[in-house]
Amino acid sequence: MLSSSVGILHGNLALAAFRSHHVRITVELPNDLEQHPDPAREALEAVAIAGYRSGGLTAYQAGRLLGFTSRFEFEIFLKNRGVSDHAYGTQELAEDLDSLNKLRVMSGVENPR
Repeated sequence: MLSSSVGILHGNLALAAFRSHHVRITVELPNDLEQHPDPAREALEAVAIAGYRSGGLTAYQAGRLLGFTSRFEFEIFLKNRGVSDHAYGTQELAEDLDSLNKLRVMSGVENPR
């Protein structure tokens, strides 16, 4: 077995139980995965996607786990891998635009259109 150590630099896999600095997880992979270019990264991506799909990780947490700095980078990552469940869609965009318009009205800023 190939032993691959995946360091989680941002500590997001610690979840609510630890909320500490860093967590290191060691995963033993079958020998046939040695030919993959970066099995540690592939395992980390699989954990992030599974955690996000199950609801155990938010988009922000899963993205940070992978080293992304924004939710949108994670959304692009998901799209590139064909993962569309929970994707940011037109409904979320409409809700965000509505929220922005409400904030604009509350703050007295005029509509820029």
